[in-house]
Amino acid sequence: MRYYDTASPSVVRVERESVVPVDKAVHGFEKIVHNTSAVFNAVAAGLLFLLMLAGAADVIGRYLFNAPINGTMERGQLILALMVFLSWGYTQIKKGHVKVELFTTRFPPRLRLITDLFTTLVTLGLCILIVWQSTIMAIETHQSGEVVFVIHWPLAPFQLIVPLGGVVLCLVLVMEIIQFVYKLKRRD
Repeated sequence: MRYYDTASPSVVRVERESVVPVDKAVHGFEKIVHNTSAVFNAVAAGLLFLLMLAGAADVIGRYLFNAPINGTMERGQLILALMVFLSWGYTQIKKGHVKVELFTTRFPPRLRLITDLFTTLVTLGLCILIVWQSTIMAIETHQSGEVVFVIHWPLAPFQLIVPLGGVVLCLVLVMEIIQFVYKLKRRD
């Protein structure tokens, strides 16, 4: 609640309203999702550093000692895929994904919220499909024993990063849906 100070009308005192248990649960869920996304993003940043070191070592070995590191390109491709999928959720939290707002910027605020809610629900549905199908694909790859060509690493553990990153993205999308619903309720 807001109270205006009678001595100074420009000062507004805000008293904290009691927090409903649902709000605490939502806040705890948001904190877990944010922390998980941040950890995954930090791992992705570390992988980027490793990718840079591997590329530099390969170039130095190739041109200075005429001895390139075998499998650098294949390792780089795997690391790049890990980086992308591990940072999926964090990128969504930071609003780093492409969002086309050609028409929605002209919508009234309530309609814009409804549109954002709808597109987030559709995105969540697609993300669930990606998690489901990529999990099936990783299991089939594991059962077939498929390996990466030059370096002979098993491919399945790397494919499991896709559904793992997808689950984190799904959690972020669920968090956003909850936020949209709260915003819509407050406007009513």
